Parts: sequence; C-alpha cells; structure tokens
Amino acid sequence: MVSAMVMFCSLCFSQTCLNLQTNNCDEIKNTNLPLTDFDLLLLGETHGMADNARLQSKFYNYLNAEKGVNNILIEWGRAEAYLINEYLRTGDENFLKWTSFGYFNWEVELASWNFIRENCSKNTKVYGVDFEREPALTASVYLLLDKSSNLKEQLNARLDTLKFSSNTNEFKQWLFENIPDEYKNEAIMEILSNESSKSDFYGRDEKMVNYFNSIKKPDEKYFGRFGTMHTQLDNPQVFAGMLSINHKIISINIHYQDSWYNEDTKVKYSFLNDRGFFKRKTIRNNIDYAVKLTNCENYLFKITPSNKYLKKVGLKGQYLIFLRDKKGINY
Repeated sequence: MVSAMVMFCSLCFSQTCLNLQTNNCDEIKNTNLPLTDFDLLLLGETHGMADNARLQSKFYNYLNAEKGVNNILIEWGRAEAYLINEYLRTGDENFLKWTSFGYFNWEVELASWNFIRENCSKNTKVYGVDFEREPALTASVYLLLDKSSNLKEQLNARLDTLKFSSNTNEFKQWLFENIPDEYKNEAIMEILSNESSKSDFYGRDEKMVNYFNSIKKPDEKYFGRFGTMHTQLDNPQVFAGMLSINHKIISINIHYQDSWYNEDTKVKYSFLNDRGFFKRKTIRNNIDYAVKLTNCENYLFKITPSNKYLKKVGLKGQYLIFLRDKKGINY
C-alpha cells in the first residue's frame, strides 16, 4: 500500500482532469504539463473507441489556439485528407460520408470535425499519411476529375456499389492506366502515387515517415491521431520511433480502464493491460491502483523520470491519458 501511494504521489503534480463532455481546452491550458517543445504531438488510440474523436477536437483546439498548430495528420490516405479538407472548406457533410468516418463513428467524428471547422483556424489543413481506402479513393478521384472526362460516369456508378475496403492497390493502378494524362492533375497524382500498403506493416510506417518529411515545413508544428502501434517512441520500426531520431515528438498514449470495446463479444480493451505491451504484473498492478486513487473520470498525466514503476511505460510516450468506463462505437 505504501509503495503504491508513493508511486501515485509522484504523479500528482503532473496530473490534470479532462472533461470530455466539452471541447473546451481550459483544463489543458491551465495545467503545468509542458506541451511546448515539439514538432509533432501524437495521440495513441485504440481505433473504434467513441471518445477518441472528442480527444482529437479538445487537443487540437488547445494546440491551435495556444501553440499555433494548423496541421493535422490522419492515419488514412491522401484521398481521405482531400475529402476532410473539402468538408472543412465548405461545411458539406457529403464529403465526410465518403471517408472511413462515414462507416465508423459517424456521429462523434462529425461532431469533432464540425467543432474544428467552426472554432479553429481557417488555415487548418489535414494530411493523410497512410494507405488509401475505399470509398474515399473512388470518391476523391471522381470529384477531382474534369467534367469532360469519360470516366466520371463510370466512377459515379462505382460509388453506389462500394463498401469500406483497404485493398486499393489494384484499383489505383487501374486508375493510373485509364485516366488520360491530360486529366492527371496534381491532386489526383498525389493520391495515385501513394505507395503505402496495409500488407507491409513496418514498410507502411516507413512510407508514412517519408511522406511526413516531404510535407513538413521547418517552422510549423503538427498534431496527429494514430493507433497505439504507431505511437511507441521506443520502437525504431514504427512511425513515432522512426521520427523521434530527427524530430521532437510528444507521444500521449491512451489507457481505457474497465472499458468495453465490443458489445457482442464483451471484449474488454485496455492499451496497457490487454495488448501485451507491459507484461510485468507489478507494472500492471501499480497502474490499476493509481487509476483507482484519483477521483477524475478521465485524466492526463506526465510520466516523471523518478517514477520507477512507470519508467518503462514512459519510454513509449511521455504522457498517458486514463479514460474510465468507456465504450466502443456500437454503444
């Protein structure tokens, strides 16, 4: 009991409660957490949890207003980024319906992007650093093609038959071969030249790094929301680990305490407990106990170097977010 209390007290001075019922960022702004010196700040999530989108808008609201961040990275492709940017520009929800968000987390994702559109800088730009998905690939090329192209009608008909899919390499090649050169504008070529693929996990992360390096401007900061497998600073084969060699990266990984991921299977999901990142029982027990000692439903804290219990966790990211009793997208 004493050791656990000592462990938790070393966190108290770096802890702040998070209110996910609002996108107001005052609690982050007023905390003493030094979210300052970085090129890229990453949120590491479990895909499909409903509060991920709320955290996105809350953190981007803070970073945009207080740190001048205007750039958002997404773990999707260039086509998704084009559609989201068009939504931010026009407010037309039809653009978002062709993204992966149109199939997953629609209401919470729409609310997040709508908040960003209405409350954050009009200079916000989204970059898709990962591989292409359908139906975003077909929808974006359809919208970007000149009206005189004979392919417009064919792509429009294809949209009515599509479901979410990550297998897009063959169709990208077909588009490249069948779109006449005079119609291959810069935006279309940005999408078709994306060589990233789901099938090669570590090669995929390397391509994400290469694309980030190609679009990064020296004096600008970036914010990204990725799966936790990509946000581990101590793994030199994944996105955050590779980038940390030459860039200043802040990684904030999310722990879902006592949370249900899937209603049908009743599978509990926890970044720290269930994915095998931290197999030592002493670490798991002390993390669980630390969560029970706070009266916050959700909170953010910085892992201090003096905290011997969480030192290895801290190698993966400088911060942790604890969320209690959360639910997946089908709740």
